[in-house]
Amino acid sequence: MHIYKSLCNWIDLMNRQKSRYFRGILWFIMSLLCCVTNDSIMKHMGLKCHPLQIVFMRFFFGVITLLPFVLKNHLKSLKTSRPMAHIVRGLVLFSSITLWCFGLKSVPLNIASLIDFTIPMFTLVLAAILLRENVGRTRWLATLCGFIGVGIIISPEASNFSLSGTLILLFGASMFAMLDIINKILVSWESTISSMFYTAFMTMCLSAIPAAILWQPLSNYHFCLFLVLGMSSNFLLFCILKSFSYVDVSAIAPFRYFELILACLFGYVFFGEIVTMKTLLGGAIIMPSALYLMAKEASGDTGKICNKKKVSCCP
Repeated sequence: MHIYKSLCNWIDLMNRQKSRYFRGILWFIMSLLCCVTNDSIMKHMGLKCHPLQIVFMRFFFGVITLLPFVLKNHLKSLKTSRPMAHIVRGLVLFSSITLWCFGLKSVPLNIASLIDFTIPMFTLVLAAILLRENVGRTRWLATLCGFIGVGIIISPEASNFSLSGTLILLFGASMFAMLDIINKILVSWESTISSMFYTAFMTMCLSAIPAAILWQPLSNYHFCLFLVLGMSSNFLLFCILKSFSYVDVSAIAPFRYFELILACLFGYVFFGEIVTMKTLLGGAIIMPSALYLMAKEASGDTGKICNKKKVSCCP
């Protein structure tokens, strides 16, 4: 009887663990869907609006959709002891997301998704320089391989390839990596809601005047898209936090490949983008390198660094 009860308890435990694992993966895949949706909306709106107007509207609706959560706590979540930290984060986020919007106008979604994978590589380099973290040879080798993959992608082949747009996205990725470094330093100072609200609010304020100068009239359709963009940006972080509450970072790392699949699908359906062989070859080098760095980070080697721009404050 004792053996039977132990076996039943073991089976019940395994079922609960499987349930938590699948829930974590589901939440993470939803976060990837938000990522690609956000990039698709920004790319689509780039045909109508200036990137600075897109940045303003994105974070305007991001702030609006965060207000109910702030008011629910009677503004207590807005208490902060580091106002300058939020200003700095806002400046870096404003710079990085503006560059990303500029690049998305002329770069296929699949290439943008692959460049997104270079962020942990830039983060590693910046952490070694700015934080003096001890970085092993294997991580440097993975980073070098990743940038070789980027070099293959930058070699133009398709008629819709934009070297300037790709370089802008790479510069934006390096700025997102800088944002991750800042978040690593400040992560224990503020609550999640406080960090999200103030960073979004600062970015909205910084983009307000340029957006007003470059403003293009918007239809109800465009306002609806921007509302979806703001809500999706906040829901993205919620999905990631929910995913991490069920599974470890290392468990979800392999599923990041779904982001490229979704980007290729969205790019083909909505923008008629065709994936080239050089893009596939570069991706075959970049993605394993990035996943290796993420796995090393999750295992605790050489410290933990935020590995994804969209985990920070960006969508």
